[in-house]
Amino acid sequence: MNGMQVLLISSYLKAAVAGDLHPLVSLPNAAVPSANREVCGVRAESVADLQSKISGASAAATQAGDGYVVYAQEASRRYWTFTTPANRAYPAAVCRSIVTRNGVSDVSLDVMCEADQGSCDTLQREFVLLSEQMKRDLIAQ
Repeated sequence: MNGMQVLLISSYLKAAVAGDLHPLVSLPNAAVPSANREVCGVRAESVADLQSKISGASAAATQAGDGYVVYAQEASRRYWTFTTPANRAYPAAVCRSIVTRNGVSDVSLDVMCEADQGSCDTLQREFVLLSEQMKRDLIAQ
């Protein structure tokens, strides 16, 4: 992930938290609890287990601002965001994958959250907004 991508993600996070982005989709009730589930093709028992697997893989880690650490897997076009203890949704992980089908790029979102339900719901809503912005940016390129 280059500095511009980190800056864009950080800007999107700040805008989403500040309420400057408007929801484009409605959500079901929050993130699915962990309990040995698969997130973007990686099976993990917990957020800590998932972060250990991702940080040990060929992913470049970059601090993306207060409360988040981002790992980029450029080859697979996956971007992992993990909350830090400074974030109200800690511990949580979000995977966003850029997928291209029939020449059209889209952003797939997967969340693993072990915080309270309200914090998980908020985190998921924020990342849906960020993913929608990423989609718009992909279209604009």
